[in-house]
Amino acid sequence: VGYPRVEFARRWIPGTRTLQLVVRQTQPVDPVRPLFRFPATVRIITRDSVVRQQVMVAHQVDTFTITLPSAPLSFRFDEGGWLLGTVRGDQTPAELADMARHDLDIRGRQWALMQLAGNRDSIAQDARRFVVLNEHSEWLRITALQQMVRDSNATSESVTRAALRDPDPGVRAQALVTLAQLDGVAALAA
Repeated sequence: VGYPRVEFARRWIPGTRTLQLVVRQTQPVDPVRPLFRFPATVRIITRDSVVRQQVMVAHQVDTFTITLPSAPLSFRFDEGGWLLGTVRGDQTPAELADMARHDLDIRGRQWALMQLAGNRDSIAQDARRFVVLNEHSEWLRITALQQMVRDSNATSESVTRAALRDPDPGVRAQALVTLAQLDGVAALAA
């Protein structure tokens, strides 16, 4: 493996108003594949502020303590998506759905959407439908439509039909493919 595999976990400590962040490198480590050393920007949004802090990951397990003015509402590891590796975190489906809808950075929205790919609950389905109808990036609209092939319900089918009128031809093509898997008869009619 020639790239870092990173997992992170967070713990909010209200008494000290600190967020404890544990970052683990999970790739195999041996004499041929050493640990990586890399910076990452962490962005935390609280009720009244945006806190950005750069951390330096240098060990198999690193722990960082970040002081915040109030409880965190959203969290982004590797803001800007600069890390050439894989990142997994402890975000809930609701946090990931919010990130897929509203993150400031397209890479953050894409990462969150990919983390929700296998999730079939209503929160994930709502996020995919929101992306199809509201995302400015056609690439992310296509990704959301690809993930919707297993969201077999009337609302997802309706959103997929609406995507048949998308201004981008790639989105329209993917909408037709998705509709064919959700409702083959409707796809033939379209």
